[in-house]
Amino acid sequence: MTVELWRDTEFPGYEISNLGNVRSSRLGRNLKPWLMTNGYYAVTITVDKRMTVYIHRLIAKAFIPSCSGKEHVNHKNGVKTDNRIANLEWCTPAENVRHAFGTGLVKNRLGGVNAMLSVTRKPVEQVCPNTGKVVATYPSLNQAMRDTNLKSIRNCVVGKQKETGGYRWRYKEPPSSARAA
Repeated sequence: MTVELWRDTEFPGYEISNLGNVRSSRLGRNLKPWLMTNGYYAVTITVDKRMTVYIHRLIAKAFIPSCSGKEHVNHKNGVKTDNRIANLEWCTPAENVRHAFGTGLVKNRLGGVNAMLSVTRKPVEQVCPNTGKVVATYPSLNQAMRDTNLKSIRNCVVGKQKETGGYRWRYKEPPSSARAA
């Protein structure tokens, strides 16, 4: 059986337990947690004004030593309602995002590991609008935008814009394979 330990929170008059219970030390009663639409448990507290606070953050601040530069709290197993101390850790914003994608909490809306890579890594051609001849070829959309300082190349290659920088832009067609007769 786990013993419930209580610690003060950063909010005067409120305590958090290692089991995730929050209580008002002034009123001597536990607060009722509620499940937010984003999947985290929270409570409403009043210190000068009413505010909503996440229970996992209260637990981490009270029971887990903080690390410099790590201000986010991560649920190691990806279960947002599992607020056990053993399941929480401090992390950087970048670590939090990587973990969210790694555990499947966040899905890439376009599919794949990073669907934008298939778009931005395709070779891009700079075409003279008068002659239709290719003036330059860039290994990727990002490289073309960096080298020319033209951010609207993306709009041209997807057909939203006809020209930018005095040129037309298109994705380079892959070489056609030998065709059957």
